Amino acid sequence: MKERIGDTFMANIKAFRGYRYNTDKIDNLGSVISPPYYNMAKEDKDALYDKSEYNSVRLFSGKKFESDTREENTFTRAKNYLDKWIEDGILVRDEEPVIYMYEQTIEMYDTHYSNTSFVALVELEEIGKGAIMPCEKPHEVSMLDRYELLKSTNADMSMISCLYVEPEKELFNLMNELREEKPDLEFSSDDNVQQKIWKISYKPTIDFIIEHFKDLSLYITDGQTRYETCLQYRDYMKEHNPNHTGKEPYNYMICLL
Repeated sequence: MKERIGDTFMANIKAFRGYRYNTDKIDNLGSVISPPYYNMAKEDKDALYDKSEYNSVRLFSGKKFESDTREENTFTRAKNYLDKWIEDGILVRDEEPVIYMYEQTIEMYDTHYSNTSFVALVELEEIGKGAIMPCEKPHEVSMLDRYELLKSTNADMSMISCLYVEPEKELFNLMNELREEKPDLEFSSDDNVQQKIWKISYKPTIDFIIEHFKDLSLYITDGQTRYETCLQYRDYMKEHNPNHTGKEPYNYMICLL
């Protein structure tokens, strides 16, 4: 049940224990990241496969083959990759719940442009009826594929992006403070974008972020199809869980804020 502040629903976010690449086993993080596109040209997908046996494209947008069956297909292969990478320590889970701060910087015409975001779990709700606002019409074909991927892997591997408007700039000021600290991860991707990730584990800071988002609406800027697929998956899991409480992981999805 969503809470209200006047006529505004509150956005509920929380920290989480994310899985990420193990830098003790992956020397070049740029070799394992891939664009967040489900549909990409075959040659682009082939290049990502060739770049690393652990490139993330194998998880959320793997190749399809004419020989695929119900038992062996892009979704079952994604589950096998995910399970194996976790078992082998290629992917490791953070030991405590955190909110991540993620910054991308690119230089163009001698000027640096940066985009800084918080990454957290956001509680799923019916779109447009609470704090989360829509941006596009979902694509049914993509929804079918994303749903099969979710059912096969039981894992959220492709976060959505949401914009928020913050009149008081308190979260913005917090970002500037956190930026002064050494990032936990830092690397460059092939498109010359500098990537930095900070893990926010200090509970008072996490609580500060969570409380401030309760006053904000979230506007989906990318990923509405993925969001609605997660809603469909949540409803499926809820129906098949007689002990449903609303606190299970399937009630949330990863969001770039």
